[in-house]
Amino acid sequence: MKSRYILQLAICATALTMACESDSGPLMSSNGFEYEIINSGDGPKCKEGDYAVFNIDLIDDKGEVIQSTKGYPQPPSYEVDRDKPTPAGAPPIEEVVNHMNVGDSAVIYFPVDSMKQNKEQFAGMKTLRYCIKLGESKTQEQIDEDRRILAEEMTAKQEKMREKMTEINARIPVNKARLPEIETMSAAFYDDIQDENVEWRDGPSGLKYYIHEEGTGPIPEDGASVVANYYGYLASDGEMFDTSFRGGREFTFSLGRREVISGWDLGFALLKKGTKATFYIPSDIAYGDRANGGIPPNSDLIFYVELVDTF
Repeated sequence: MKSRYILQLAICATALTMACESDSGPLMSSNGFEYEIINSGDGPKCKEGDYAVFNIDLIDDKGEVIQSTKGYPQPPSYEVDRDKPTPAGAPPIEEVVNHMNVGDSAVIYFPVDSMKQNKEQFAGMKTLRYCIKLGESKTQEQIDEDRRILAEEMTAKQEKMREKMTEINARIPVNKARLPEIETMSAAFYDDIQDENVEWRDGPSGLKYYIHEEGTGPIPEDGASVVANYYGYLASDGEMFDTSFRGGREFTFSLGRREVISGWDLGFALLKKGTKATFYIPSDIAYGDRANGGIPPNSDLIFYVELVDTF
């Protein structure tokens, strides 16, 4: 379920629609890649020596965002140097941003067969699209201050994580002992699903969920750390494919940062701390047409989950 980047399809789709309507039409970078710039306002261009601060979504042939910088602790930036050459075969990100005003968006069209490495990761795809949004221009002093603040925040978060790991480790024996109970409960619930005796609640993007026990804590915020127990099984036959109860260690992830399947990001955003629930996750917000371990392609998944903590 782990992946590094967050899904932001709606924003990219909007930018791409605008790109189709841009007056300039396709442009060509110095190293031979087509791109378009969408003028979204009258912001200034970044000054030489200042830092361009931007976000990028990488979109595949299906229109899905497969990587994104949105949700990073800090968005990417670079020192503007318009004399810097663009390497052959590389996405001309800095070159394109140099032509943009603050507030503009751009799309770079990057043929997969132009890639020099990691090409197998995108097998079967023809063209990747880099969707760029230039957010602001900052001075060196502003960038240094941002980095100082981020370092302090990361230090505090690491200390908090160390405290939470002590608590998580202490719960391992109890969680392991609960596996037979969870297996029996999930098997009975699967029978109820087959008999259509479950009153699901409707979530976003086709997600369905059932609350076994409502928690009383807060709903996790976007980007918050979530600590969860889970028991996952196939909707097709009820076969369990993974569970945290076997080893007893709860799973920790950052909500909305695409570290897990989309169905988890959507589902846990609906739950209060302490809630016990079951998610029914259609394949298109799970692993889609990809196999994953004991999960066949195009599989709908069911997860019993417990939102143990959020911070």
